[in-house]
Amino acid sequence: MVKLKRISIAKISPNPNQPRKSIYGLGDLAKNIEENGLLNPISVEKAKGNKYRIISGERRWGAHKKLGWKKILCIVKKPTEYEMLAENLMRQEMSLIEVVDGCVAALQKKFPTHWKKSLAHLHIGNEISVQDLPVKKACSSIGIAPGTLYCSLPVADLNESTKKLALDHPEYFGAATLRKLATVKETKKQIYFAEKIIKEEWTVNQTISAIARYHHSGNDWDLDFENLLRSIRSVKAGMENIQTERQNTQLGSYAPIIREKLRELKTAFAEFEQWLTQGGRA
Repeated sequence: MVKLKRISIAKISPNPNQPRKSIYGLGDLAKNIEENGLLNPISVEKAKGNKYRIISGERRWGAHKKLGWKKILCIVKKPTEYEMLAENLMRQEMSLIEVVDGCVAALQKKFPTHWKKSLAHLHIGNEISVQDLPVKKACSSIGIAPGTLYCSLPVADLNESTKKLALDHPEYFGAATLRKLATVKETKKQIYFAEKIIKEEWTVNQTISAIARYHHSGNDWDLDFENLLRSIRSVKAGMENIQTERQNTQLGSYAPIIREKLRELKTAFAEFEQWLTQGGRA
């Protein structure tokens, strides 16, 4: 039975099985709710001790807390299977990490022995058996195609540090970027690429190209070459700036700086020479 009622914010808690790991944009949502009111009540279920647990609407609940409001309009009901995951997929775009992790957790719990094999059968489209059909129905209830989920499964195996970087910077980690990043199995290199994507604001094509070069080389050739070139170019740029300043300043005051920059340049070239003699390996 479904009931609509206003419930104290303090009596409501997030669901520990919430698939969404990052709750962002609360400021804008709070402002919208303050100006226009709550257009869609949140969904909750009864918990122990006259408490309630969120089914969907954690961001709206969080926005109410941010505004300092004491109560929120709720739909109280018993959730259907997969409802929380499906609701989150529909209401606001989630990171592919959250989608895949949520789906995997739900399917593993329901079909522990064959969920992955069934997804493979459903993706290929042949050799579908009777035991694959419940998995197909579950995906339909969640709102994701079995083939899409199957192709995205490597994302679930991303290192936790990489996942955190991606969830903290969602603007750089769309589905294509995450799938390509998941092909890098070594943890250190995975984190390296994730940090590069953020720091240098790589596009999807830049990410795909860089990781493809990494796989093709079989070692760190491209990565080392790029780092050394950047070091050398940085020193050269510093030298050019000093040369420009010399036009208006006595050389004497810049002599210590010039000597230091020359030492850095010699070190950079020495590293480059050593790297070449090792065949481009770290």
